[in-house]
Amino acid sequence: ICGCVTWQYFAYDADGEMLWRNVIYAHSATVGHADDFDGDGLPEIVGGNAYYRLNLIDDDGKRIFSADKFGPEQTAVSSADVDGDGLPEILVGTDGGELLCFDGDGKRLWTANLGDKVTRIVPVDLTGDGAPEIACAAESANVFALDRDGNVIWRAPLADGVGDLAVLSREGNPLLVAAAGSAGVILLDAKGTVCGRGATEGRAQALALLGARAVATTSLGAVNAFDLPAE
Repeated sequence: ICGCVTWQYFAYDADGEMLWRNVIYAHSATVGHADDFDGDGLPEIVGGNAYYRLNLIDDDGKRIFSADKFGPEQTAVSSADVDGDGLPEILVGTDGGELLCFDGDGKRLWTANLGDKVTRIVPVDLTGDGAPEIACAAESANVFALDRDGNVIWRAPLADGVGDLAVLSREGNPLLVAAAGSAGVILLDAKGTVCGRGATEGRAQALALLGARAVATTSLGAVNAFDLPAE
């Protein structure tokens, strides 16, 4: 699945043959996410764009709905079963700092404000109760953890805007890895306490976890790798 600046989403098979396209008028695609929101065993696609509506596309390319009004631009999207009904809800972050939760029919369940552009949404069990909380990175120079009702559990202020966020597990305990701009790469525990950091050449913007390492790309075009704690 790919989204384009021409307002379109395309699906291709493994041989590069186009399966379908869907036009979401009238702004460019920004982010996307696939999950089975209706329980039919097939993924639906959240088609995020620079407009004010939530768009869900079926696995055959047909639009299921265009719902709500928010924005102005969708900058992060994910999913998690936040209400415990066995089906995932849709989690959307915006350029204006809102984090919104919708059910699979496009009904808004709650809204939280994170202060500035939401850059990454990561469902993760931070409390050990077997159900996901929601970790978010934002350009407000914070990493947030929210409960399943959208209430902030903790906020970890960092020295610069956070462009990316990833989760790793050590002995069953989650750790959050943040690309924190001029602050470099920051490691946080499940309670939001900083437990490690690494300086980068330029502002850390995006990251990936590769085995026992965190790899960050920076504003100067550098790629910096850091060994992660073994326990």
